[in-house]
Amino acid sequence: MQRVDGNGPVRWAPAKTTWFLVTGVTGLLAMPLALSVETAAVGAALGFGTFLFGHTVGLHRGVLHRSYQMPLGLRNFLLWVFVLTGLGGPLWWMRAHNQRDHWQNQDASPPWFRYDHGPVQDFWWNVHTVYVEDRSYVREEDRLDPWLGFLQRTWLLQNLAFFAVLGAVGGWEHLAIGGFLRVWLSLILHWYVGYEAHSKGELRYPVAGATECGRNRPILGILSLGEGFHNNHHAFPDSARIGFRSREIDIGWWVIVGMEAIGLAWDVNRPEACRQRTSASVPAP
Repeated sequence: MQRVDGNGPVRWAPAKTTWFLVTGVTGLLAMPLALSVETAAVGAALGFGTFLFGHTVGLHRGVLHRSYQMPLGLRNFLLWVFVLTGLGGPLWWMRAHNQRDHWQNQDASPPWFRYDHGPVQDFWWNVHTVYVEDRSYVREEDRLDPWLGFLQRTWLLQNLAFFAVLGAVGGWEHLAIGGFLRVWLSLILHWYVGYEAHSKGELRYPVAGATECGRNRPILGILSLGEGFHNNHHAFPDSARIGFRSREIDIGWWVIVGMEAIGLAWDVNRPEACRQRTSASVPAP
């Protein structure tokens, strides 16, 4: 029986804390000497590009939700780009995503997955701990996928190798800002978008019985490349488009439409053709 009282299987993850501290302390200590217009621009471009193509378009909408199809080579490249966000291995991230989706779509959920607590508690839980369960939460075909397995095993080495390239090409300043500081800020911003997109905002599509339905946050939605229109996503999880209205600017969707136009995406799920999630109790993978 899974405990839902907040004192259940929440475990500190030392590897997550170590990665957070190493990237943050190194980046912040170097920032006074390393930060410039050039290093900031490169770091921002890398952060924007890895999140847009690797996280939003590749892993989240493409592989996790199967909201469109793409060539295998492109899929594998986008998964590699996701690894360079520094968020962790793809299989770990997929498990965490599906586990959260499962619990949030139950009528009773452990506090770890709810948003009726403050940001400090949520930051600790999401950035430094894991919720331990025996269930895998990842599709068997993904668990057995050799490329996903390789990226999961080597995600840290992939990031360190990329840091080394940054240092070799641009010097230690680019290593500090485009490498360490960028990843540290990415970890914080990823958590912050998730917290804000669940804790307050427009609830256009209630999901009956679900402990969390997501919220639509107009400004946050734009800044998060479309992910912040989160109530739309909770209600239509299979849709490749997350910003539904004209004012809901969804840059991730624009990229997928562009890919479709040149034949790099097909079977693209649009919200009008998807079944709306109206009730809770979603089975886990």
